[in-house]
Amino acid sequence: MVKVTLSALALFIFAVGISLAAHFEVLIINGDSLGETNEAPVIMSKMEIEGNTFGYTQLGIGPGSNRPPTNAVNLQDALGTTVNLADFDIVWLTWNGPGHDGGYFFDGVEADFLNWVEAGGFISMTAFDDNFADADGNQVGGWMPIDVYPLAVDNTGDSDVAITPAGESSTILSEPNAITVEMLNAMVLDDNFNPGNPDDWEIYATRVDNGQPALCFLPHGAGGYVELCVDARSTFPAAEPLVENMLHFMASHIVPPTAVEPAEKLTTTWGNIKADH
Repeated sequence: MVKVTLSALALFIFAVGISLAAHFEVLIINGDSLGETNEAPVIMSKMEIEGNTFGYTQLGIGPGSNRPPTNAVNLQDALGTTVNLADFDIVWLTWNGPGHDGGYFFDGVEADFLNWVEAGGFISMTAFDDNFADADGNQVGGWMPIDVYPLAVDNTGDSDVAITPAGESSTILSEPNAITVEMLNAMVLDDNFNPGNPDDWEIYATRVDNGQPALCFLPHGAGGYVELCVDARSTFPAAEPLVENMLHFMASHIVPPTAVEPAEKLTTTWGNIKADH
């Protein structure tokens, strides 16, 4: 009787564990051939993190840029045809993803991305160039809620980093990898975000040179934006553990409808197991 009960309990715990695991689809958008070659392969190597699994699709944009990625297309043409945002949980913009060197690649799709984030999507991005602007002259573009949370980009280079109290308490620097300040200092930092109101953001690490965010998160609607201020040309493999943490961080904020069984269903299931044995 005891063996049967323990077996049932083990089966129940296993079933709960399975129900808590989830699969996430990630769209990697490359706006620069260097982000494609140096950063994207690291991201795509993270197929499983803490029980969650990840699938990846790459899209190259900015065909007229000075360093276009492979098979680059206009994002406005690809959205809704080649790729559908509704198929993805996470969008990862590799280095220089939304634009660089005077070119802006999100023209005409700002509302699509903004609405997708508000509905629960998460966008992660590494540093990108300060030298581009959208049609309205904004450095970032309306695919972020810059009308509500003003944002600029500073032209900066390498700097040491300080971890903030929010960073000390956040899982983004502790799960699944423990990220130390020495590890952050080993990364080559690049042009950083300069939020108009830093209190709107969760800032996990700041640059020592100017006090601006080196790692930050902006919740928006049911989704949000994560930004890591690193230069993909020379920051890997130093940034690889933090990339894994960022994927885990975003996954932990996403609750797909099929990820967790309702509590009452689990209770009923356990009741049935006990009744059967």
